[in-house]
Amino acid sequence: MWAFIVDNMSFGFSRVDSGEVKKFNKSLWELALIDAAAGGVATVVADCMMHPVDTVKARLQAQRETRYTGMIDCFRKVLQREGARRGLYAGLGAVLAGGIPCSMIVFSTYQTTRRLAHEHLSVPNDSSVDFVAGAAGEICGLVTYVPSEVIAKRMQISGLGPGRNYQSTTHALKVIYQTEGLRGLYSGTFPTMLRDVPFTALQFMFFERMKTVYKRIRKDVPLSAVELGVIGFAAGGASAFITNPFDVVKTRMQTQASGSERLYGSTWHCLRITVKEEGAMALFRGAVARVMWLAPASALSLSVYEQASSFLRKWRAQQLPVPEQKYDLSAASALDRRK
Repeated sequence: MWAFIVDNMSFGFSRVDSGEVKKFNKSLWELALIDAAAGGVATVVADCMMHPVDTVKARLQAQRETRYTGMIDCFRKVLQREGARRGLYAGLGAVLAGGIPCSMIVFSTYQTTRRLAHEHLSVPNDSSVDFVAGAAGEICGLVTYVPSEVIAKRMQISGLGPGRNYQSTTHALKVIYQTEGLRGLYSGTFPTMLRDVPFTALQFMFFERMKTVYKRIRKDVPLSAVELGVIGFAAGGASAFITNPFDVVKTRMQTQASGSERLYGSTWHCLRITVKEEGAMALFRGAVARVMWLAPASALSLSVYEQASSFLRKWRAQQLPVPEQKYDLSAASALDRRK
């Protein structure tokens, strides 16, 4: 059969064996599914443990009057007045419902893009590839993430207003869709993209570079879960602080009142009004909470992902009748043995 071949940045058609192409596609999909499964597990662990900090961050960013003096004050008041389940863990169902498929898409797209770039297109193994691959993964995952984030944030700040009383995640989904339509569910998509695409791209780029440097220092000794967690903590914390201004804008866009009571007409309008009325430092409101949420969340998710991915690859290798062939996209070097 004829297949489209990409080799050293040159494109063209070449006759290859159909069985070899099928093996190539199967290997690609198997690794993508492993990455997706590992990413889903990582998200469940990270979100369940770190969601209360995200709730505190959302409350601090959304308040226009000083109700909370800081993270500890906010945490204490929410816990006392609303409890853990309806207060600190409000919106967790929505986060998991959207976050699990989003992370599955992000991790599988990220790793597949890296494999294609490094092995099949012979792109040098540098930070730009990790940045672009991370951005590509996040863009693909936003379709499920944004609606879940809208629902979660509104449930998390229900104690602040505007007046909303959602009984559950499904009730919030129904009410938002009935009153605001898809526009309501996807409100703040642009600022979410401005925040999350560079965050994910920077996080993966920092994580991979730090791993490379640390492995060189350790003379290529495999990293432990704790070491991966420390590297993930640093990568996530730095990325979270850099992208905090867009997180403030996103939260305000997604939690504002609807209809004639809307305060902001667009992302740039929200950014301009916030700086004009509250000063530039308002864009870094909740930055400490964001770093304290995302740094450990990144440590957990990236470490768990690496461990889960390694486990699944070993498990898959044991299921094969012959030793698993290393997939490099050059291991589909079947495509290089052209007839």
